[in-house]
Amino acid sequence: MVSLQASRQTCGAVIGLTLLLGCGGLAFRELASCEDNRPWPGAAPALARRDCPQIDDDNLVEEIAAAYHGVFQGTVYYTVLESAFLEGLGFDLTPATKTGLQNKKFAREFLKAVESEGFGRMKTAVDGKYYISCCRGQWGYAEEPLDSCGKPLRALRSTAVGADYELVRSQASFRVQAAGLPPAFLEARWLVCDTGGGLKPGQIDFYWGEDAPLGPGRMLSRPRGMPSAMFNPSVLVLR
Repeated sequence: MVSLQASRQTCGAVIGLTLLLGCGGLAFRELASCEDNRPWPGAAPALARRDCPQIDDDNLVEEIAAAYHGVFQGTVYYTVLESAFLEGLGFDLTPATKTGLQNKKFAREFLKAVESEGFGRMKTAVDGKYYISCCRGQWGYAEEPLDSCGKPLRALRSTAVGADYELVRSQASFRVQAAGLPPAFLEARWLVCDTGGGLKPGQIDFYWGEDAPLGPGRMLSRPRGMPSAMFNPSVLVLR
């Protein structure tokens, strides 16, 4: 999560913040589709360091400062590709526009996905900008997807946590293990770039990157490269 001028920092921070405050509605989307119905912790608990049940990589073991299992819940968001909205795939391709988009029209479900995820990559640039953004109902164009601090989101790197923990806090680096996650996700070194901002205390929100949606309707909120929800992730904090 490229140096920005002061005015762009302010705008970027507002745009990025809504990814966590409601532009994306990330926690609610994942909870709606996830079969794991454990209650969210009401407050950030004091964490004891725990051994991860299975760590198969001997080299990784040497990097671990602490491992937490059964404490965090993970959600994923991504930047939606307009090029994925093709005929014959079940998407609602009715041309539509929003105030702030200069009367440029897009497929209706592409706009719905952008409203949910916060950013989408267009097939052609508008005023030199390739991204469309939605911020608290305010639509516009952007040079790149931004985090809540106004910095560029980094695929398979940027995360936000709902509350500071003993070793999982701003600038903490960690890896994740959980059944069913794609190799790229498991191999990634994640960085905590933000805390709070509308996330639940036990939630970690992961930025997947640019991708096509898994499908129309409810599947718009899930990237094609990561079709399954994340269950019981083990968070391995790196030294």
